[in-house]
Amino acid sequence: MQRNGHLMTATKTKFKVGDTVYSMYHGYGVIVNIHEEPCIYPITVEWDNYNSPFMEEVNSFTADGYLLAGSNKDTNLKITVVNNRHNHRKLLNRFRAFLRG
Repeated sequence: MQRNGHLMTATKTKFKVGDTVYSMYHGYGVIVNIHEEPCIYPITVEWDNYNSPFMEEVNSFTADGYLLAGSNKDTNLKITVVNNRHNHRKLLNRFRAFLRG
């Protein structure tokens, strides 16, 4: 593919369409699209719990999984592929019970 006389290569990423991902701010979601043509935010994620106030249904991420370009040192803004979904509320309650003895 060429654009303006420059050879364009497909977006390279370790993520795949259909991957279940987790973000600290958004929770769990699924990658629904990865743009083939090079762009800043090629990965599109649809969130499971977007009915929360101020929550968007979808967000775009960089090829390496960051919400904002240039934020690759802030892991809080990154998505990660997960195999198992955890019930964080249940885990937190179990941890609190453990601390109480």
